[in-house]
Amino acid sequence: MAAVFNVLVYVVLVACALGMIAVAARIVLIDDSRIEIVMRSLAAIGGLLTWAGSKALGLSIPELMLQSLSLSLPISIGLIGVIFPAGAGFLIAWYVVRQLHALEATRDVIAARVLAMIVAFAFFVYTDTLLATFSAPGERTLVNLLPNLTFTTAILFYSVFKYRPGAKRLAGKAEAQTT
Repeated sequence: MAAVFNVLVYVVLVACALGMIAVAARIVLIDDSRIEIVMRSLAAIGGLLTWAGSKALGLSIPELMLQSLSLSLPISIGLIGVIFPAGAGFLIAWYVVRQLHALEATRDVIAARVLAMIVAFAFFVYTDTLLATFSAPGERTLVNLLPNLTFTTAILFYSVFKYRPGAKRLAGKAEAQTT
């Protein structure tokens, strides 16, 4: 039964990774200008290169988290497995929702580029952590999943309760429903 539950958790976490890709694609493709799409694509590539550069330097967030979680100290599990990833997820979700609202209102191109870079970087750190957890030895799979679970939960809860579609979109939907 535990194996089935672990598989279901991984399926949900992979679905979240795919959702991050969808958000990144939407951010990159939201503009009509081809040059702006290229610039946002380059920003997303910059997020990938930032992650790859940190890995090349030996700064691996997943490895640091898994080492801290393997100590089995409640404080390290609480800080590294719950508080730090949830805080990072909350900050990323706050920034993404804030910028999506701004994009709908003002079309700030620099904010969209930064957003594309941050979402791409977060995606690669997230998937890197997921893969490291999957390949980690031992029976503590759920404890090792804490960073991704809390990161994802923070993003999902913040986004679900804070993102509101633009007034134009809402007015258009209301108008379409009345006709």
